[in-house]
Amino acid sequence: MAYTTFTKEQVDLLQRNPYTLSASNTQLRFTLAFKEKFMSLLLAGKSLRGIFSELGYDPDMLGHDRMCNISGRIQREAKSAAGLHEGNKKRFKQPSDDTYENMPPDQAMARMQHEMLYMRQELEFIKKILKADKSD
Repeated sequence: MAYTTFTKEQVDLLQRNPYTLSASNTQLRFTLAFKEKFMSLLLAGKSLRGIFSELGYDPDMLGHDRMCNISGRIQREAKSAAGLHEGNKKRFKQPSDDTYENMPPDQAMARMQHEMLYMRQELEFIKKILKADKSD
């Protein structure tokens, strides 16, 4: 089901909100401050309509489905290893040909962890393929 798009006037209104990182006729991105306040209000037991209203957004303009999806996305982001951040996605860069010795220790550790998680996913996928082949 597709979202309703925002009109030019609605985009202008959304962009004036200090918690809006960017807004277009189809997308709305939030600042880190919005996400932190959103999570604190959600944990305090406020309703989604109440949270969006308190933070300066019109719940009727956003719609129930969009508010639920925003809420779910922010909650998943908060639970992730990367934590809350500005915008929608924080993408990892592919490891370059640089060796880990040439990187700052924290960056090298983050890349190694990312690479290890990726390898674990690959291994689990291979196991599932092998298990499916044996069951045939």
